[in-house]
Amino acid sequence: MSAPSTTLWPYSAHTHAKHHVLKAYLERRLVIMGQPGGFPELVVVDGFAGPGRYATGEKGSPLLMLDALLEHGHRARINAEVRYIFIEQHQARYEHLVRELAQYGKLPTGISATPYCDRFDVQMDRLMDQLGPDPPPIFAFIDPFGLSDNSIEVTSRVLGYRGCEVLSYLPMYHIARLISQKVFESHLDNLFGDRGWVEARAIRGLQERIAFLRELFEAELRKTCTWTTHFEILNEKASNSGYYLFFGTSHELGFVKIKEAMWEVDPINGCCYRDRTDIDQNLLPLRLEPDVRELRAALRRRFAGRPCSIREVEIFTDRDTRYLSSRHLKTRTLAPMEREGLVAVITAPPGRRSGQFPEGCVLRFHGSAEAISAVAV
Repeated sequence: MSAPSTTLWPYSAHTHAKHHVLKAYLERRLVIMGQPGGFPELVVVDGFAGPGRYATGEKGSPLLMLDALLEHGHRARINAEVRYIFIEQHQARYEHLVRELAQYGKLPTGISATPYCDRFDVQMDRLMDQLGPDPPPIFAFIDPFGLSDNSIEVTSRVLGYRGCEVLSYLPMYHIARLISQKVFESHLDNLFGDRGWVEARAIRGLQERIAFLRELFEAELRKTCTWTTHFEILNEKASNSGYYLFFGTSHELGFVKIKEAMWEVDPINGCCYRDRTDIDQNLLPLRLEPDVRELRAALRRRFAGRPCSIREVEIFTDRDTRYLSSRHLKTRTLAPMEREGLVAVITAPPGRRSGQFPEGCVLRFHGSAEAISAVAV
C-alpha cells in the first residue's frame, strides 16, 4: 500500500491486468458516448497518473488512456471533443509525465491532455466546480497508493452526475489485514463513507472479512449509481487474494461494456485475473469454454414456472449476472438447456429452429424456483 520512493518503479503483472481492463473499456466507452448525436464533450480523468512510464519501459495509465483514443480503429466515429485530465501530486513524477506527453507532439483537433500537479481530491473538486451542475460525461480512473488518498465523497460526487463513471482499484487484502489499527480509522471513514467498516473487525477469517468490505464498498457506490461490479486481481499465491477493480455507473450500456472488457482478461469466468510469470502470455485468449453453470442456475431460479420473453432473459443476464447475453446466453446456455429439457420455447416466430432464440421467442424454464434453489444445478 505504501508509495514507491523513486520517480519510476518496475512494472508488474497486477498492473498489466488493471491496464488491460482500463484500455479495453475506454476503447468501447469513447465510441458509445462520443458518436454523432451523442455528447459533444467527454472528460477522461486519471486521478493518480504517476510518471507516465515504468522503470522497465512500459507505458503508464495516462499514456494508455490517451492511446485508447489516438489508436482507436473507429476514431472517425468519435465526434465529441475529448478532454484528458491527468492528476499527479508528486512533483518529480508530474514533471516526468509532462515530458512523456510532450513526446506525442501536437494532438489532433478535438483532443486535449492537461496534467496537473495536485492532490486528486483537490483538483477533482475544482474540476467539478468548473464543469457546473450538468457536466459532460466523466470517466475517472482512481488508483491510489494508500488509503489516505481515496475518498468516497469525491467518487460519489462524480457518480452522482448523468453519464459519469468510476473505475477504482482497492487492495482489500491489505485493508482487511490492517483494519484493527487505529491510525487508519479516519482514512477508512473517508473510503467507506461512514463507520460501517468497523463491523469487519469482529470477522475472524481474512477472506470473509475481505468479502464483507468488498460488499460494503459496492453498497456505498450504489448510493449514487445504478450498477456496480468488481474484478479481482489474484496474486500468484492464492492466499493473497482481495485486490479489486471496482466499477460504478448509471449507464446500462457502460455496465455491459465493462463486463466485456473483464471477459477479455478472464475468458473463462469474467471475474478475476491470476498473476503468472509470463505477463503477456497470461492475457492471451484461452481456448477453453466459459463455465456457465452459474448462469443456468440463475436463469432457472429467476424465471422457473412462468413464461418469459427472450428479451427479459437477455436483460436479466446483462444486468443481474456476471455474464453477457451476447457471449454466453443463447449458444452456450439456452441451446444445451433446450436439448436437456430444462427450457422450452412455447412461442416462436415462423421458421424458428431448435437451438435458436430470435426476437419474439417466449420461453418456459422447467422446475420451481424453490426446488432449484434447494439443489446445485
